[in-house]
Amino acid sequence: MNMLDLEGDIYLIGDIHGKKFQLIEKIKNLNIADAHLILLGDIGVGFNDNNYAFDYGWLNDELKKLNCKAYLLRGNHDNPSHWKDDLIDEEYENIIHLKDHQLLLLNDDLFMCIGGGTSIDRCFRDIERSYWADENISFPKYNELEKDIIKNKGLHGILSHCGPLPPKCSNNRLDYWYLQDADLRNDLQEEQLIINKIFDIYQPKFWFFGHYHVDESFDFKNCKCICLNELSMTYYEQYCPRREDSML
Repeated sequence: MNMLDLEGDIYLIGDIHGKKFQLIEKIKNLNIADAHLILLGDIGVGFNDNNYAFDYGWLNDELKKLNCKAYLLRGNHDNPSHWKDDLIDEEYENIIHLKDHQLLLLNDDLFMCIGGGTSIDRCFRDIERSYWADENISFPKYNELEKDIIKNKGLHGILSHCGPLPPKCSNNRLDYWYLQDADLRNDLQEEQLIINKIFDIYQPKFWFFGHYHVDESFDFKNCKCICLNELSMTYYEQYCPRREDSML
C-alpha cells in the first residue's frame, strides 16, 4: 500500500482545464513556495485538445523552481490511463498522480481520494479523445490493512473531483443535456447514490472537490463540504488547523 504523508503548507485547487500557465502565475502572485498543491481533477491530462494541452515537463520544471509538488486527482476530463502508469511519476519527480481510493495523510489527517465524475456533454465528445467510458467515480474497496488504518485512525475527509451537489448548482441547466443523452439522468443519480453511500459508511468531517465550477462551502450530513471553482485555491489549514502533536 502506498500511502502518502504530506506535511507543511497544503493548498487545494479546483479544475484547471489545461490552464497550467495561469496556475503557475497565480501561485507566484500569491508568493506560494515550499508547498503541496493538490489539484482536484479536470487538469486536462491526456485530453486531446489544444486548449487542454498538458505538458508534464514544463510544469515539473516550474514546480521545482518553487520547491512545490503537485498531486493530481483524476477528473472526468482526464485520461484515466495516466493514473495507471507509474513511469510518469518516476520521470517527473514533482508531479504525483493520486490513484482512485488512495489514502493519504494531510498534516496527520487521514483522507480518501476519489477520482472521476460524469461528463454531462459526453454525447458530443469523442471516445478515447475527450471522453472515456470509465470516467465515473466508483465505491472504494479496501484490503484488510487499509480497513484497519481507517478504523484506527478515523477518516478525516475526502478529496474528490465530483462531490455532493452544491446548492448553487440548479438542476434546471441539465434539462437540455437530459434531452440529448437518455442515460444521463440515471447516471447522475447513481453518482450521487455512491456519494451518499460513502458519507453514510465513512462519515467524513470534510470533503474538498471541484467539478461544478462554483465556489461554495456548505454542510451536508455533519460534514463541511468545500467546492472549488476553476483555478480557485484554498489553504488547507483554513479549514483544518494543524494540531500541535502533528508538528512534533
